[in-house]
Amino acid sequence: MPGILRLRPWLCACVVLQALTLAVPVYGDYFDPPDWDHGDPTFTHQEWEFYTDQRLFVPPDIDDNPYEGPHYANIIGGQPHRSEAGGAWLWYPGCGGTDMAFRIPNESDPFKVKLVWLEITVTVAPSRDLTVDDIEATCGAPSMPTVTLLWDKVLSSGGRYYYQALWELDPQPDEEWVTFIPKPNTGEQFAIEEVDIDTICIPEPATLSLLVLGGVALLRRRR
Repeated sequence: MPGILRLRPWLCACVVLQALTLAVPVYGDYFDPPDWDHGDPTFTHQEWEFYTDQRLFVPPDIDDNPYEGPHYANIIGGQPHRSEAGGAWLWYPGCGGTDMAFRIPNESDPFKVKLVWLEITVTVAPSRDLTVDDIEATCGAPSMPTVTLLWDKVLSSGGRYYYQALWELDPQPDEEWVTFIPKPNTGEQFAIEEVDIDTICIPEPATLSLLVLGGVALLRRRR
């Protein structure tokens, strides 16, 4: 689903309120991170660069997540491939059952919603344009919150492609699972070089409205 999908006005306002106000640390080859406040106590960032042959319960290479609980990736299918520049996992057509699943710990809150941002760094051989149809990405949680894909898209730079997606989970669950399946055309290799996942919590619309009304009432009282 290329382009922006059902981007709600209240969500735009919340994202602006959560916009970055401090210097943003640099994470690996993270190409286009969201402008979220890294000082927000609900902000998390996790990055996998695949420097290991490990397939199950793979810990992130960068873990800026304050929540307790298991935190890992499971890799099914494909094969590891490393170079001087770092790691990558390759998929080939027909190997079957290939996917990556990432568990992100969190803390449930019925009065907040969760935004989940995914960026996958990809190279394709032979060289061709990567599209959103080449990757099937999903986000969810065992508690089964309402999940909305706000948008997904593909960017490119320097011979690499960057698949990005943004989801909203309402209400905020105690964990998120991000899963994706590469779907290259027949005869092509598909290399996943890096995966970055950011999350942040925002008030749900009803709570946000109460906060706004409370702020207006406080201003009137001060006058």
